[in-house]
Amino acid sequence: MATVIGFQVLGGPEFERILRSLPKGAARRVISPALREGAKIVAAQAKREVPKRTGALQRSIRVRAGAYSRKGKVQMLAMTGEGFFKGDTYYGGFVHLGHKIGPRKLGNARAEVQADPFLTRAGDIVEQEVVQRVSSRIKNGVIAEAFKT
Repeated sequence: MATVIGFQVLGGPEFERILRSLPKGAARRVISPALREGAKIVAAQAKREVPKRTGALQRSIRVRAGAYSRKGKVQMLAMTGEGFFKGDTYYGGFVHLGHKIGPRKLGNARAEVQADPFLTRAGDIVEQEVVQRVSSRIKNGVIAEAFKT
């Protein structure tokens, strides 16, 4: 399970028509780098927001390409290590989402560790900057691709 901070590119039918009119693969060449730039901004802020003990969780924050779909959905993710609950920094999910301490048989008597949603907080802090940078990069990329031919 991963916390995904998403931004949706809206432009209506005109924007979709413009992207479809570009040469094959051009839309992906425009959108992927723009989203990666936005995810890098979120990752940099997340590195400032993450709680630090050893610094391992902070060092594990990186940008990864998400799945591409046939419907044109493109993802770039700012995430910890290999993802929440995976790899050496598996505990990033526990830190971000919170957890309970003690055996399950205690039920509600277990001590609860409050969540510290550092990735969500980072996304909220830089949201306007990311939206502005990504939309500007997409606009410039579409214009550049349109004039290549």
